[in-house]
Amino acid sequence: MSSVFGRLTYNFDDTKYGDCFYLSTETKNYLNTSPLEIKTWQKTDIANGNIQNTNYFKNPVINVTNTFIQTLNTFNVVFANVVVLDSSPTLNSEFVYETVTNLRLELLKYRTHTSNVSGVNDTTQTVTGDGASIIDYPDYKKSVALGQQLLQLVNVTDGVQNASPLLGSMTSLFIGDELASNLSIITSDVQTLNATLREVVVVGGGDPPSNTFYYSNITPANANTIMTHFETVSTMLRVRREHDWDFYRNGVSIVNDYFKVDSLGRLGNTQSYLVNNLIGTDRYISNTLANT
Repeated sequence: MSSVFGRLTYNFDDTKYGDCFYLSTETKNYLNTSPLEIKTWQKTDIANGNIQNTNYFKNPVINVTNTFIQTLNTFNVVFANVVVLDSSPTLNSEFVYETVTNLRLELLKYRTHTSNVSGVNDTTQTVTGDGASIIDYPDYKKSVALGQQLLQLVNVTDGVQNASPLLGSMTSLFIGDELASNLSIITSDVQTLNATLREVVVVGGGDPPSNTFYYSNITPANANTIMTHFETVSTMLRVRREHDWDFYRNGVSIVNDYFKVDSLGRLGNTQSYLVNNLIGTDRYISNTLANT
């Protein structure tokens, strides 16, 4: 049976340690009276060493997101076979591919973001430019840790007593129903496009001797409606993701500001002298004297 100590692969003759091998009575008493609180399943997982995020967390919107991406790829394949659009000059290839590409990028960003804030993945900071600017992205652990700090802070400053400080970085996890509804719409759009296709076989003298192309008689109204559906989903995903990122980064900034002003409010005798007589602004001095 696996054990945590066994994972250390310890192999040595203990007698060579001499007396330093033995713990004092005081240390043993401390270990016995104040042990770490580890549940049975936690001991087993540590012993086995298979500590992976995916053993504990799942992305609740991963399936609908992946299906959406697959449906979008299907639309791309269908549209790629269309060489002539009879009555829809507004549905030009460049516009369609740009719209589809934008939606696909947003879906990929959404999938990454939701995997982060659901705990499936951990995020890393991105250093940009000359290294002076760090862009931080929320994940489950960061969001919860920040949310707990924000909850205490905004409770005092604004009387907020709900879970929004903890959930504000992960609102994208809660739009699965909206995404599924839009998936149904886009799926119907693919069927609409399919229904307008007609096959044209061009016979020539090359190899192969004939080629199959598709024409579409989709109406301008239907064409524009489909593109509007794509753009609507792109906007929804982008708005939610950027909201979560902005909420997290704003929260980090607010907590950092709290720590700064908290230190400004705790002055020892020497610091009080320095602030009141040498280095403090009139505003800072009046605030400390008011003590409110």
